[in-house]
Amino acid sequence: MKRILIVGGAVVVLVLVIIAIPAQTFALLLDDYDIHLLDARGTVWRGSAQLVVPGTNLGTLQWNIVPQRLLRANLTYDVSVTGSSVQARGTFAKGFSKTSLFANAEIQPSIVNSILLHYEMKISGSIQLHDVDLLMNGRNEISSLSGSVEWEGGKSRYRAGDEVREIDLPAMNGSLIASEGDVILTAMNGQDDTELLNARLEAASGWLHIGLSRQMIELAKMRWDAQGSPGSEVFKVSRQIFR
Repeated sequence: MKRILIVGGAVVVLVLVIIAIPAQTFALLLDDYDIHLLDARGTVWRGSAQLVVPGTNLGTLQWNIVPQRLLRANLTYDVSVTGSSVQARGTFAKGFSKTSLFANAEIQPSIVNSILLHYEMKISGSIQLHDVDLLMNGRNEISSLSGSVEWEGGKSRYRAGDEVREIDLPAMNGSLIASEGDVILTAMNGQDDTELLNARLEAASGWLHIGLSRQMIELAKMRWDAQGSPGSEVFKVSRQIFR
């Protein structure tokens, strides 16, 4: 009984401390990931702020602590992001030796197009992220990642020399995994399950490598003498999108 009272008292003290800590302190949980919070309001227990990643304000981040998880010696939050380009909801947890995120999200094409701008490409249609489960170790390296991606397809544009081409692309279904600390996306044609593209993001260096299959080259009406099966990779491009 005495031990239970001691533990209960410690939890009560911890709760009172967390309730009193201003919301600006919540930003310290995200500093290691180059994520910034502006105009933070509330406390570490419950609050909101503008969520900013390199070069982009994603919208309003809201967080509420999950008090039941305090007994496990980590801070766990129900979180949501609401913005013109992103709608997301999930759970974020920060422990001594690991950080985890589980989320579902809808991303508007403006976010993707800010990356594709480097390749002189533009897409339309929203992207759905389902059951994204991310785990990072104490060295801020990606330990595991899973999730699925859906794009509804639609009109896309890209520049080929002096010509701007407009094409209709089919819906795509993709999967997210981690390999050696990098994020890997494989996207398939939603009509016949042929691989259309694969992307590898080197989390440490910011290099993004995108490979296109023969079927993707044909759908894009690119003048390319591609050989092999429809799903075989025939073209690859790389670019550093952050440092």
